[in-house]
Amino acid sequence: MDLEPRPENPAVPPSTVSDDARQQVTDRLQRAVGDGLLTLEEFMARLDVVYGAVTNDELRTATRDIPAAPNVGTSRTIKWLFNIFGDEQRAGAWRAADSITGISIFGDISLDLRGAYVDSGEVVIRTWLLFGDAELIVPEGIEVDLNGFTLFGDRKLDLAPVPRIPGTPRIRLLAFSLFGDAHVRNTKRNDSLRERFQRMLGREPESPTDKDGA
Repeated sequence: MDLEPRPENPAVPPSTVSDDARQQVTDRLQRAVGDGLLTLEEFMARLDVVYGAVTNDELRTATRDIPAAPNVGTSRTIKWLFNIFGDEQRAGAWRAADSITGISIFGDISLDLRGAYVDSGEVVIRTWLLFGDAELIVPEGIEVDLNGFTLFGDRKLDLAPVPRIPGTPRIRLLAFSLFGDAHVRNTKRNDSLRERFQRMLGREPESPTDKDGA
């Protein structure tokens, strides 16, 4: 007779993540970006969870709470920007077309793609400036090609030396300016994408002591 007590419902160990399952979730996230349901930063945060997941339960959190429709106010796709003696700025939640043309005379153009919805695998941005600057802000891990022509101005590509994140769109900036600069940059992340995704789900990120079991 076995006198050792046994649990009535023994816990089933969580299954580990297969490469196929990881790819399926990645494909779903890419479709969500193409459908305008996730911004670039949201996609990258969830992708960080996908490649860091050890169990299928952890993997499923990457597709949790994907919105069913784009946020209000993002339905109009930005294709053209034009101003004289003023500045054009796009930031926050906005929808970027696969081709954007910006013209500015005595003014600047600033495009922040960190919160933008991108519907294609490549975005081509053309800026024509007279006495004005062009600024492009992208999340870390986004590949950007900077080309064009500047007379009495500078072109500066100031991106973090990190690999391109798979599945992210390529950005091409063609900047043509007379007495103006073109600057591409990204802001340094103070926390990891996983930590920011945890905050999106309403959870505080794990501290090093939590991970060590202290």
